[in-house]
Amino acid sequence: MTLMQLRDAEASDISFIYDSFMKSYKADGPLGKITTKRVFFQEFPQVIDRILSTSKVQIMCLSEEPKIIVGYIIFQPQLIHYIFVKEPFRRNGIAKTLKSHALGLNDSFTFTHITHHVKKLLTKYPDALFNPFKLYQKGEING
Repeated sequence: MTLMQLRDAEASDISFIYDSFMKSYKADGPLGKITTKRVFFQEFPQVIDRILSTSKVQIMCLSEEPKIIVGYIIFQPQLIHYIFVKEPFRRNGIAKTLKSHALGLNDSFTFTHITHHVKKLLTKYPDALFNPFKLYQKGEING
């Protein structure tokens, strides 16, 4: 069994976060599926910029090699923007562990970006909501 640990994101993790968020959300997110490749990859980095400027990112990595990322969560209190787990590590409770470390025992929270894998996670939390508009602050215009 591979031992893993949780750590805060570092500057060296940011390119992986952008790349994996964009590619996985393009392939499996509702917005990604309906947006042309050119428009999505041109515009979506600005969405990620905004999310990262106001959120915390925690990384699940290998204990022996902390630079090897297994997955991550981008979150704020009561709000999860994105959870990503590399395919070979899925179905091992990593997303649930990331959620628990980020938000504690509270099962009432909101997701702003959802994929097929997150939908599976949501079935375990009946009080959780999907609300992409939570990305913006109340009263804010033009994001």
